[in-house]
Amino acid sequence: MTNQTPGPLDREELMLPVLIRWLKKMHRISDGTLVAYELPWLGRRVDLVTMTKRESVTAYELKRRHIQRAIEQAAANRLAFDRSYIVSGSFPNPANIRTAAEAGIGLLVLKGDEVVLVLGSPRRAGHSLVRRRLINRVRERSASNGHV
Repeated sequence: MTNQTPGPLDREELMLPVLIRWLKKMHRISDGTLVAYELPWLGRRVDLVTMTKRESVTAYELKRRHIQRAIEQAAANRLAFDRSYIVSGSFPNPANIRTAAEAGIGLLVLKGDEVVLVLGSPRRAGHSLVRRRLINRVRERSASNGHV
């Protein structure tokens, strides 16, 4: 039996540092941006959440596989988040790209140490009461996470 060690992007936790570096490089994380990991929301956890000084909140769902399930999770995030992205280690098929576009979900694909923007997520604010709860949750969680 051979021992196969996972490749650099075969596990979601290995995808996170690549994404963080790209977000910083693209100035999506800068001074004053709050970052929360594994944010409890709607009975599950959002892998990564960023909130700018102007309270623009973005969700990132990291998925190595099972893009269809990630689309469902990211679509639920659209209820309160301004933007919602799926971050994948593999390129999604055309049907999943169409579905994500229709749902207003962005797609990011990790290739080695780089991120390829496949599809942007349009800005859309959620319901004000739900959004206020989200902003408070991000503030609480980011304080407990420390800095990026």
